[in-house]
Amino acid sequence: MGIPLTSQPHTGSWCVPFEFKNKQEIAVLAQVETISVSRLYRKMGTVPESDLQAVLTAFISLVSR
Repeated sequence: MGIPLTSQPHTGSWCVPFEFKNKQEIAVLAQVETISVSRLYRKMGTVPESDLQAVLTAFISLVSR
């Protein structure tokens, strides 16, 4: 599964802002999707653990409503 990112400003419980490669990004939880193996090979970078925890916590909260 993958959670798409956008640089466009959004608000709501389905969006989680964080910084990635010195740029403000938004994880769009409402658009979670399965991704192909080939996309996994094109790894763009690693999200800091604290930001990853924020995204995972928000995702779990959103799907457990």
